[in-house]
Formats: sequence, structure tokens, C-alpha cells
Amino acid sequence: MRSPTGSPICAWCAPDGRRHPVRRGSPRRPSAIARREALARNTAAALARKRLLARTVVLKLRYSNFETITRSETRKPPTGSEDEIVARTVALLEKTDAGKRPVRLLGASVHGLVAESDAAEPATPAPPQLGLPVE
Repeated sequence: MRSPTGSPICAWCAPDGRRHPVRRGSPRRPSAIARREALARNTAAALARKRLLARTVVLKLRYSNFETITRSETRKPPTGSEDEIVARTVALLEKTDAGKRPVRLLGASVHGLVAESDAAEPATPAPPQLGLPVE
């Protein structure tokens, strides 16, 4: 996650930016989910302190063979709700093979940050989409 000033803030990292790898070769999915839920709550708290909301939640997962995948979900309106961030992260994790394959690293971040005050303003309507003739 990046603040409007451009400074990086990692959602699933400790406040000092350290990653939390899963024990080598361990599929420990239930404890990984519990750990990610706690860190998601910390991320939501950090967003609240900075008065920011996020549009996108991104999950990064590295399997034991170093294959790395990412999953993301973007929604409008942006959110700062810890319950929603947790639910979206766990839902993204469910779309992976975590639990079936050993995992080395599991992390997530939030992107598309906006200030709470900006999110409250009505969005400028998008211009109408032009229709193309279909035959």
C-alpha cells in the first residue's frame, strides 16, 4: 500500500516493513488465515489512522517451489473496514492452492488509496460509452 505521499506501507508486514514467511514447507493454511486476519486488522487500523480508504486488495503467495502468484480484487466504493478487508483477503486465499501445496510466503497489500474526505465526494460521472454497430 502506498500513501498519497508515495511512502510504502505493506499490509501484511510488521510496522517496520518486515515480511512474515510461513514456516518452510508448511501448508498450515488455518493458522496462516488467522495470522493474515490479525495483520489485516492492523492494516485497517493503519488506514484509519491515516484517514485513507483502499479500493484494491492484493494477495501474494509463494509456494515451496518458488512459484509466485497474485490475486487481486477491486471494488467501488473504497473501504477502510477491517471486516471487509479481512473477508476479501480470505476470499482471495480461497482461490489458491494454499493448504493443498506447501507455502513459503503469504502476503497482501492494499492499493488504490484515497483520502476519506475525497471518497465522500460524489464521483464525476463517466462519459457514456459509444455503441458500435453489431451485425
